[in-house]
This record gives sequence, C-alpha cells and structure tokens, in this order.
Amino acid sequence: MTVAEFRAALLAQPGLALRFRLPTGGLTPIHVHLTEVARVEKRFIDCGGKVRTQASARLQLWTADDTDHRVDCAKAAQVLERGTALLGSTDLPLEVEHDFPS
Repeated sequence: MTVAEFRAALLAQPGLALRFRLPTGGLTPIHVHLTEVARVEKRFIDCGGKVRTQASARLQLWTADDTDHRVDCAKAAQVLERGTALLGSTDLPLEVEHDFPS
C-alpha cells in the first residue's frame, strides 16, 4: 500500500478509530498513538555490485497505558498530511512499525 492509498482509505472513513492488523492476526488497541511519520532511505550494493536506493514511508505506532487516548482516521490523515513535504512523494510504499509495552 502506498501513502496515497492509505490516505484515501483514512479519508473514506474519517470517524473510525485508527487500528492496524498485527502479524498475529489481532488488531492494535483502540488507544494506539501515531507518534511518527518518516521517510526511510536505504542505500546498498547488491551481489552484482550495483548500487541501489530504496525509499519508503514509515508510520511509528506506540501503545502505552494512556487508554483514554484516541486517534481516528481523520486525525491520522491530518498527521500524514503534515508529513507529506518530508516524504517527498505519496507514491512511497508504506511500512508500519509498532512498539507495545510488555
């Protein structure tokens, strides 16, 4: 999914809570914080000696004990919009990083 596709999905459901499906199949808690929107670039050399560059957008999620916190899709779209200039493109693939206290 690209940043543009994600933003369109957020804007289509502005009143819904921001939730993500976890690798385990469950969902992030309803009180998840969207703490960061970042552009991540990776420069590397492949086994054939060709130098390559890869860029993506990363959302950082964090869940704390602040269970009154809520981010709906409209608010998440606003946060994403603020990061658009930093991202440089809305065609970047989107990655989601999450951290949950143990």
